[in-house]
Amino acid sequence: MSQALASCVLGGKPVRVAPETEQRIHEAAVRLGYRPNLIARGLRGAPTGLLGAIVRDLSAPVANEICRHLMHKAPSHGFDVLLTDAADDPQTLLRLATLMKSRLCDGVFLVGELPGQDAIWDDYLAIGLPTILLLHNGQGLFPTFAIDEALAVRAMADHLVGLGHRRIAFVVANWMHGVHARFQAFRQALDELGVDVDDRQVIMVPPTRQGGADALGQLLTASNLPTAIVATTDLLALGVLAEAHHRAIPVPQFFSVTGFDDIPGAGDFPPGLTTMHQPVEAIAEAALSYFDSVEVSRLPSPPLKATLIVRGSTGPPRPDNEGRALPENHPGVRSLIRAANP
Repeated sequence: MSQALASCVLGGKPVRVAPETEQRIHEAAVRLGYRPNLIARGLRGAPTGLLGAIVRDLSAPVANEICRHLMHKAPSHGFDVLLTDAADDPQTLLRLATLMKSRLCDGVFLVGELPGQDAIWDDYLAIGLPTILLLHNGQGLFPTFAIDEALAVRAMADHLVGLGHRRIAFVVANWMHGVHARFQAFRQALDELGVDVDDRQVIMVPPTRQGGADALGQLLTASNLPTAIVATTDLLALGVLAEAHHRAIPVPQFFSVTGFDDIPGAGDFPPGLTTMHQPVEAIAEAALSYFDSVEVSRLPSPPLKATLIVRGSTGPPRPDNEGRALPENHPGVRSLIRAANP
């Protein structure tokens, strides 16, 4: 049979061929140990079936989860995913994207924002890779797959205000555009519910558990303690919970704590973190489906729905919710802090 026919069958191209002939071609390929040369296919302009994934930091739990789903689901879409880690460095991102281009990847996922990334967008665009953003705020440069942040934030705000909280502090990752947008959505949602946000109780910290722990230490020095603490990521919230445990401050009896993402283990740390579940598996599936199309850069990216997961870290506010400073003899947070830190 002709080389062209064998090439079409093995390359998965539509061709009219008898089933018996197609089977003979595949059997011969197995017998000869034939493997398609993806680089050669790419040089001819054919899709290689390779997608790149460049992750901000593989140690970030939610990014790790979404990459796991991308790699597991990619073969069902006719792709394989090459996973790399930018280690929070924009120049490393550019180097890896150039590598993906030279290896003829059909496109790339950028998973998570990097510090200082705004300075390199022009250089990234010049590389010319079809790109999809995940867990990312890309200022509209590329299709972005994410949840409906405004809807998710409103559900969390409704939950806290419905419990009776009016003094709500925030722990915000200090350089992530998406997280800052999330905080602004919280501010707007609370304003619509008649709750003011005190800027003195908005703490900006690095997006780590230690950052959350440090933020709680700062909040405890306030003369008017909050009754609820909203952390804009689960890592920050788990840091708050760990520090509260270290100081023997009960949650949610003295303040409620919420997170965002529902990372693995969010429900394991007592009393279990109330958080917003991001459907990372659905996000990965939708993003892969978009790469089935040639016109990736022109496709819309409708938001997905997040789900409020209520666990033990939220409850009604303590009795001093009217906003008074706690008196010296109050059997609550201040005396508890003094007892835990003599």
